[in-house]
Amino acid sequence: MHRAVALTPRSFLPTNTLSRSLVIRLTRPRFPLSRRVSPPLLTFLAPTTAMATTSSSSSQQQQPSVAVVTTQGCPYCRQAKADLSAAGIPYAEILITDQLDVLNEIKKATGQSTVPQIFVDGGLIGGASDVKTGLENGSLKQLIQASTRPALPTAIQNVVSALGSKEKGAEGSASTAELVLPSAAAKASAGIPIVSSLSRPLNSHYQWPISPARSAITVSAQLRQIILNLYDTHMTPDGKKVNYKAMSRDPAFRLYVDAAAELQKVDLASLSTRREEAMAFWINVYNAMVVHATAAIGPADGGTFGRLRWYDSVSYSIGGFKFNLNDVEHGILRANAPSPANILSLLGASKWAPKTFAANDQRKQFSLTTVDPRIHFALNCGATSCPPIRVYTPERLEAGLAAAAAAFCGSDVVVEQHSMRSIVKLSSIFKWYGKDFGTKTQLFQFLGENVPDEEVKNKLKEVIKAAGGAENVAVEFLPYDWTVNAVE
Repeated sequence: MHRAVALTPRSFLPTNTLSRSLVIRLTRPRFPLSRRVSPPLLTFLAPTTAMATTSSSSSQQQQPSVAVVTTQGCPYCRQAKADLSAAGIPYAEILITDQLDVLNEIKKATGQSTVPQIFVDGGLIGGASDVKTGLENGSLKQLIQASTRPALPTAIQNVVSALGSKEKGAEGSASTAELVLPSAAAKASAGIPIVSSLSRPLNSHYQWPISPARSAITVSAQLRQIILNLYDTHMTPDGKKVNYKAMSRDPAFRLYVDAAAELQKVDLASLSTRREEAMAFWINVYNAMVVHATAAIGPADGGTFGRLRWYDSVSYSIGGFKFNLNDVEHGILRANAPSPANILSLLGASKWAPKTFAANDQRKQFSLTTVDPRIHFALNCGATSCPPIRVYTPERLEAGLAAAAAAFCGSDVVVEQHSMRSIVKLSSIFKWYGKDFGTKTQLFQFLGENVPDEEVKNKLKEVIKAAGGAENVAVEFLPYDWTVNAVE
């Protein structure tokens, strides 16, 4: 158990086109937040061009004094934008989807790789919580009123502008592509109802008619982009909930379900040569399965045992094998480890708990050989406490996992220093998957490497020193909010 369009004929949208999407748009308070540009309909514009299209004057004062760097499916990005709009503050949004050039420049300029990042007067003011605080105490409006420079720092604006000029020619062909399944798949799936029971793999409502299938990584990249678009489209303006019922009625959702059938015929053996490809593939598939099941069947319910049944039942047919969510998480990504929900694991005897795949299970050949604990910040189970859905590609896997870990540790690591006794409060994920993070000393080393806030890092060092070592630090695990992130 763990956390929560567009297709062109036959080859769908090229993976490299999807991974390089960058959309810059102007948002003013009079426009509802639901007016969105679908990222597959790529628009490559330099910030100055984007701003000029909405202004009758070239006056600097008419350009937004706020710039917001966001990604799809990010609830904190939604919160920040909603707060700015509610306050009547116009902003320029730079929507990036795995755009490495922009991400690298932003990290160099700010030292941060998480989103959202909000800029005013050429400087970073912070993220969603900083916007809320600045609006509440009035400091943000004061900063905006006193601003004399463009919102983005020059270095970031230059790389975004250069990218816009370089890629602007792709706009026409990408945005006007016919959004359909390959004709053979469209014909084979026509009129067939989607799977509405967890007794069958969710992508088995018809047999994929095209052989051979595309590469596994290409198929998963396409599917994760569609599901991320859906997730982003049906997220509430405050970023806290997703309207899965509306998603299930969206024509793009049926398109996704039909496209997911291609996973039946992918060659999983081809993933074994590159760990990055395997990790990106299975993370994307896991997150897509969760969204698919929640929209088509409904979320996990019935308390702990209901959730356990759900994660054991939600499945896909992939490469000729049936994989459920627990198979993917524990059998593949956790190197065939026992589930922490196994009765022996719960009793503290995890070394005696059975592995997810038995020795004679053919699926065992696809298991990773080692565990990267950052996967726990990449998997989304559809619950309120789960990390947000992100996009992962083999080429950008390391950067993506690093950003996911920084975002999670930045919000789920709390250090309380007291004269008598200090406490480090952590998400329960660090308890359930403690084996993946190693000893207590190794866990604190991991936190020190991934907590983005220097003040919190220094507090961790002070607490460890005062306790005489990491093994002596008092740790409290925070309750996990299993409330479903669905609109009721």
